[in-house]
Amino acid sequence: MFAYFKYQTLIAIEYHKLKHSKTSRVLIIGYFILLSAIALLASIKFNLFGAEFRLADQGIFNFPYIWHFNTYVAAILKFFLAVVIVSMTANEYSNRTLKQNLIDGLSKKEFILSKFLTVVVFSAVSTIFVAVMSLILGFAFSDFTEASIVFSDMEYLLAFFIKLVAFFSFCLFLGILIKRSAFALGFLLMWYFFEGVVQLVCLFFQEKYDMEGLRSNVTQFLPLESMSNLIEQPITRLNVVQSAANQIQADVLSDYTVYFHEIAIVSVWIFIFIYASLALLKKRDL
Repeated sequence: MFAYFKYQTLIAIEYHKLKHSKTSRVLIIGYFILLSAIALLASIKFNLFGAEFRLADQGIFNFPYIWHFNTYVAAILKFFLAVVIVSMTANEYSNRTLKQNLIDGLSKKEFILSKFLTVVVFSAVSTIFVAVMSLILGFAFSDFTEASIVFSDMEYLLAFFIKLVAFFSFCLFLGILIKRSAFALGFLLMWYFFEGVVQLVCLFFQEKYDMEGLRSNVTQFLPLESMSNLIEQPITRLNVVQSAANQIQADVLSDYTVYFHEIAIVSVWIFIFIYASLALLKKRDL
């Protein structure tokens, strides 16, 4: 019971800070508006080579495929909340609220815990929002509404939640490490580039020395790549894509399974990011 009230107090402190940040409010509202915009895909008509078609008619909102499609698309929009996470952490230094919190009796461990709880709340709310939206769209457009089909493939929601917690934890760590929002976000982009270079290097050695699987075996342990592996792209699962691929005798199928070892790798990164954030904060003289 004491722990519950403690967590509630820590979340309330972060909520108070976010409530008085106009930029954070705009980004959070914009994020959920864009998530809602996935529903607009159902009504948009595209003209392709003179023929009109709706994406909803292509089965993107069919159960259980909708769990895969919606979580994949929603995960792309996580950068909106990433800016909020980085800003709320870095601004603690520029606004000197971190020092004031510590003077008021908040320990450094509680400070990091309050940030991590905010990360978990953002991730949980996003996951619930996507789940509810998927159910609404699915029952409105899906050709299959049997319970056994509706509630299959829901492991994508777990993967989505873990992916958001990990990514936001990374952003939290960067905010603590660099202490400037713009530089922290710049470093995040540089890290994306770095992982891309690692992939190219691994691919080079894989092709040159015939080391099959080298790239995937190495890069699966990189933080951003491991998060990406949780939810593979869903486009090639569409019947229309598979039909087109069969006509040209191309193999477009991938392994779309959410594996436990992939969740475990990402969970380890979450622990590393949070532990490193606390270690950095303890080491610094504020």
